[in-house]
Amino acid sequence: MNLLQHIKSERIQQGEKHLFERAIYTKISTMVRKYCLGTRFLKKLDDTDDYSSGENLEFLQVKTKRPFEFPLFSLSTQNEYNLTMSIISKVNNSYLTFAHSPEEILLCVPLHQMNPSLRPEKLLRYDYKTLVQYEFAKKHVRNLMEQSVDTNKKNGTDSKTEKNENYSSQIATVQEQIQRLQNFIAKVEDAGKEFK
Repeated sequence: MNLLQHIKSERIQQGEKHLFERAIYTKISTMVRKYCLGTRFLKKLDDTDDYSSGENLEFLQVKTKRPFEFPLFSLSTQNEYNLTMSIISKVNNSYLTFAHSPEEILLCVPLHQMNPSLRPEKLLRYDYKTLVQYEFAKKHVRNLMEQSVDTNKKNGTDSKTEKNENYSSQIATVQEQIQRLQNFIAKVEDAGKEFK
């Protein structure tokens, strides 16, 4: 490549428009102001262990993220600034960048602990509660399958008829749960493929 081609190439690259990415501070301080977050919210951030014990997997639904318009820059009061910086330092993971609500800020830590390698497309597309349920569902399916294998090993073919009926109903219930969870997992994964 000669000098003239090199200069033309650089000018073309400089002329390309690049999407302006809002700073994490701007995003969080905007939510602090919009949702009137205060020191109580910081206390809630400390109680995120509630999510690590398990999620209610009875009512699973795929919920997409609600759009949130962030300004280019954010002006804050001293209290809002302090709260914003505290939230950023407490959460301290890459999922915070994609949060669009206070609930999602709260879910950043447990979600990151469950799966620190979720793709940005998924984080932008789905509400974090759906992603938390998705991670719990994957884990629960594995547990149910292991439970099913253990139950099969414990119950031999020489068991009494009543025991066999009880065993059959247990297996049917477990298989029903597995199927429901797998359907939910497939919905999240299939919908994610559409937006690649």
